[in-house]
Amino acid sequence: MSDHLKESAFLKSLVVYADLDECRQLQERLARTDSDARCLHRALRIVGVLAMLCAAGLGYSSVLLDDFFRNKAHPLTQFFLALGATSVIALVFFLGQQFWHRAAVRRLHGECRRRILSVVHSRLGSPVNSCPQPGFEEVDLKIVAMRRTIRAPEPAEVPLSKIS
Repeated sequence: MSDHLKESAFLKSLVVYADLDECRQLQERLARTDSDARCLHRALRIVGVLAMLCAAGLGYSSVLLDDFFRNKAHPLTQFFLALGATSVIALVFFLGQQFWHRAAVRRLHGECRRRILSVVHSRLGSPVNSCPQPGFEEVDLKIVAMRRTIRAPEPAEVPLSKIS
């Protein structure tokens, strides 16, 4: 289960405890966005499989048709080209739609969080002892570049008698 689905299920379970009509509407909107996300995911799968089948069909056509590279007017080649171009265009459209949908779901989750917090604050009141948030101390880091000079060992004199 992805983080997005876990968060959505968690928010749905919390929205149930609120008695407000707005929260019921949020619950309906959450259910609708989950349904839309599943539908969009299925459409992406179908279009992706269709694009792969068109690529495979063009590959087989290039191997099986003798005049594939000379004559592009073969009906099977035109069919695969048209279907492949259409599926690629649809794939790009659905990917854009998915990015837009994710942004809309994030906004809806933020709205749910605000509503739930307002219900919690109205029922429990504001916190008495608020725990301090862990802060990060700013640390100045200095990067020191060290230069190290490596000297080659000086050649030692070797007597000629040891060489031979």
